[in-house]
Amino acid sequence: MKITAQVRLNMERGDSSDLGSAWVEIEDCIKFPVKLRVYRDQDGTEKWFVSYPQRRTEGGYAPIVYPHDKELRQEIHNAVSEAMGQSILKGIGN
Repeated sequence: MKITAQVRLNMERGDSSDLGSAWVEIEDCIKFPVKLRVYRDQDGTEKWFVSYPQRRTEGGYAPIVYPHDKELRQEIHNAVSEAMGQSILKGIGN
């Protein structure tokens, strides 16, 4: 499956969990925004994940876009990860 991502990193995030954002496009058909969030695991290691768009409801939040297929979520994560690497390398080159 063809999945592309365009990433914009938050280079001045400080203590924020907001690592950046991305536009994800699947098969040149569906395009949606995601947020890149950071958390610390039990060992204190900083890790990141893709946060899919949500909307506020009376009961909390509900997903707007959320792929239920675990393999597709992994493919999206990989595409975003690759785009992040390219974005970092561009920043180093400047």
